[in-house]
Formats: sequence, structure tokens, C-alpha cells
Amino acid sequence: MAKFEQKEQTAAELNELLKVKREKLANLQAAGKDPFKITKYDQTHHSEEAKNLYNEHEAKLLSGRAAVNTEGMSEEDARAAKKADYNERREIMDADPIRVSIAGRMMFKRIMGKASFMNIQDRDGRIQVYVAKDALGDEAYDDFKKSDIGDIYGVKGYLFRTMTGEVSVHAEELVLLCKNLQNLPEKFHGLTDTDTRYRQRYVDLIMNPEVKDTFIKRSKIIKEIRNFLDARDFMEVETPTLVSNAGGAAARPFETHYNALNEDVKLRISLELYLKRLIVGGLERVYEIGRVYRNEGVDTRHNPEFTLMELYQAYTDYEGMMELTESMFRYLAEKVCGSTKISYNGIELDFGKPFARLTMNDAIKKYAGIDFDAVATDEEAKELAKKHNIE
Repeated sequence: MAKFEQKEQTAAELNELLKVKREKLANLQAAGKDPFKITKYDQTHHSEEAKNLYNEHEAKLLSGRAAVNTEGMSEEDARAAKKADYNERREIMDADPIRVSIAGRMMFKRIMGKASFMNIQDRDGRIQVYVAKDALGDEAYDDFKKSDIGDIYGVKGYLFRTMTGEVSVHAEELVLLCKNLQNLPEKFHGLTDTDTRYRQRYVDLIMNPEVKDTFIKRSKIIKEIRNFLDARDFMEVETPTLVSNAGGAAARPFETHYNALNEDVKLRISLELYLKRLIVGGLERVYEIGRVYRNEGVDTRHNPEFTLMELYQAYTDYEGMMELTESMFRYLAEKVCGSTKISYNGIELDFGKPFARLTMNDAIKKYAGIDFDAVATDEEAKELAKKHNIE
């Protein structure tokens, strides 16, 4: 009972937080600062681009300047020397500032009297923003203090490096572009529930930066597959999604009805059949990257709809297709990851090496110790399957 009451209390607290956020929005709207009326913001840089730009600019302006030498100094004197060196560096950099206009979601803020910090997360990563009352003015700073994690801001200002060495934006103007009216997952544990992550990908993208990298890599992979195949004179085509016979694979299809033709049809489970018809028609080299649908189980490795790539080429054999496949994987590794060596789950994969080429019989003999050519009867095959825990 006590556990149930605790859950109810937590839900009540969350509802109160949501209520407070909506009250803040109402106050902004009443003051003529409705963020939802802002439909455009001029963004000049993203976070990583801004940091790289500053590092390059700093290297030029401070070229040849040696690091401060504190050897033999007391702790207090060393601290003073480092501070003096930092101030000199800041003075040089601030004399020729890089101004930026960034935009993104606030993922952290720390209020410290008349000066505060926040982290802005955009498409490329995160960057720290220094927010000072003197630079913004009383009203804008008070508005910022009332902001919530998850709010989306536009920030104009100049870049600088903090005493701790972090490239940051010194805000000269803040614009609240979107008021967050929902509660993000708790910051220390993040979003870890697999089902929620898959059902609410937008929250997953906000809370888990590595997921965004997966999305970006996927887009690059598809782009480079097209580039690779186009360079080999393949033609990209689109084939029917609604089919009368869902063939090309062993899977249960989704079924629907075509009203105009009064015909029962299925969603395709493969791309194969129509691509082969195009080969028959004389197109010689075709490929398709498209969605297919299989009305079967769901887990982290299986989805009822997914993207499939299939290609077909006339006047070649399986050796030619193996060469194409190996070359494509090597090309994609170089283009997308910058190297033919990739680490996956702690294992280094080297796509630069020639791929091992085995027949099915040779592979089973090598890795399972079974010589299929020596299996003479069904009974022997069943006994071997049982021995290797295959049902």
C-alpha cells in the first residue's frame, strides 16, 4: 500500500511540474513574449563547427605563445600566474572575436547570482553558454532564470575559452524559441527502457546523443550505397509495394483490400520478384532501396517494416557478385567511418582484408565440425542436429 501511495505522490509531483510550465508559458504570452509565434531564427553555426572555428582562430592569434611556466612557484603564485596568463590570452582573443548565432535545446543550467551557465544541444553536439546579467539586462536575465530544462533557445554572442579550457559562447542575446511543456527523463539515469526508446524515438534522440550518430550514419550509408552502385552503372528503380502475391521470402505478409479494383492485395515482403522482371526486360543492372513489411514478431532486431536493399546484375555469376559485395562494404567503411577498420562490440572488424570465401559445406565443416558430404541419411542428419542443440 505504501509503495502504491509513493507512486501516486510521484505522479502528483510530475503533474504539478507540468502545471507550472504551462503557467510560465501563459505569463510569457501575456507579456507579449509568446515563443510559439517565432517561426524563424537565423542560425549561423552549429556547436562543433563553432568550437572548431574558435580553436583554429586561437591557434593563429596565439601562435608561438608559450604556456605559462609555474615550476618552482607556490600554489598561490602559480594560480595567480595562470590567471594572469589567461587574462592576457582572453584580451588578445576578445580583440578579434568570433560572433556566432546558435540554436538548440537547453539540457543543463546552473544559476549563480548575476552570472550563469547552460548547455545547448543541437544537431552536432553540445556547447556551453555563459549568461551574464550585465550583458543581457535585468529583464532578459530574469526570464532566463525562469527557464526549464528542455526549452529551445537561440543564442547570439561571441566565442571564448573559460579558465577550465572549455570553448563557450558569451551570450549577448537570448531568444526563447520553444517552451518545453513536458518533463524529460531524469538526467542521471536518462532514457533506458528499450520499449520507450523505440516507441518515442524523439525522446531517445534528445537523451542519448549516440542515437543521433546512428541516424546520421544510416543516412550516409544509404547515400554512399547509391554513389557506389551509380558509379558501377546500376539503375535505381521503384517497384510495387502492393502485390497480389507476396513472394521472394518466407514470411507472413500484411493483407489489405484494393477498393478501386475490388481485389485483396498484400504488402510486399521482399523486393526480389519485380527486380528480376526488370532484368528480363533488359535493364541489366538494377537496384532498389525500399521498405518491406512482414507480419511477424517484434524485438530489437526485428521490425514489421524495415528497409531492404537488393540488386541484380545480368551477365555475371556469384563470383562477380561476391566481388561487388566485398568492394561495396570496403567502400562504405572508408566513406562513412573514415577507415576500413571498425570497432563493433569490442571486436575490431577489418574490411580492408580480403573476405574469406567458403562454400556452405566448408563453412559448416570449419565452424561446426560436421562434414555434410559424409551424412548419408536423414537419421544421421537429425542426430547431428540434436547433438548441436538444433530443434
